[in-house]
Amino acid sequence: MSKIRALLKKNTGTLCVLFLMLLVRSTFANQYVVPTGSMIPTIAIGDRIFANRIAYDLKLPFTNLVLKELGSPKRGDVVVFESPREKGLVLVKRLIALPGDHLRITNGFVELNGARLDNYDGKSLQYHELLEGHRYNIQREQEARAEKLEFTVPENHYFMMGDNRDHSADGRYFGFVERSLLIGRADRVVFSMDLPSVKLERFGKKLD
Repeated sequence: MSKIRALLKKNTGTLCVLFLMLLVRSTFANQYVVPTGSMIPTIAIGDRIFANRIAYDLKLPFTNLVLKELGSPKRGDVVVFESPREKGLVLVKRLIALPGDHLRITNGFVELNGARLDNYDGKSLQYHELLEGHRYNIQREQEARAEKLEFTVPENHYFMMGDNRDHSADGRYFGFVERSLLIGRADRVVFSMDLPSVKLERFGKKLD
């Protein structure tokens, strides 16, 4: 025990710095690596994104306990959150619908409160959606994902979807996301690396 105490005393400064770094990352801001293509073309595989952890809530460090609500999640935000199905799994998707919103999803095309979001021309594999000031591109495949869903988002929950609409395990799979599971808003790409390639053109890219 004496050796452990001596080691801790000798490295007190370093341990304090590490603790403060962990505290900042847990409370205010953090970076996350995106390993999958579920948000292509907005987020590429290998992007390291910056997440503002106090965009919505101030939480007790290292927990999901909300101390104070700081802002309202908005439709179209790119959100970092914990999976409602798998504890500890961090996901990045687009917030499509708020509590009380009514959604109809047909083969990946979204109708929100009676209005279609897209400008699909019937031919393109890439088109855009407009959602509360956000204009973002959607990626599709030749064979669209077959589905027909209709529901209303419950109180204190949100509905998320990936921009790579036919290759995203999103709210159509894991359901609604409770507010306490929201980690923060993803604002931009810090850097992008999918070895052996480094995507310099994506460094600092703002997320729509």
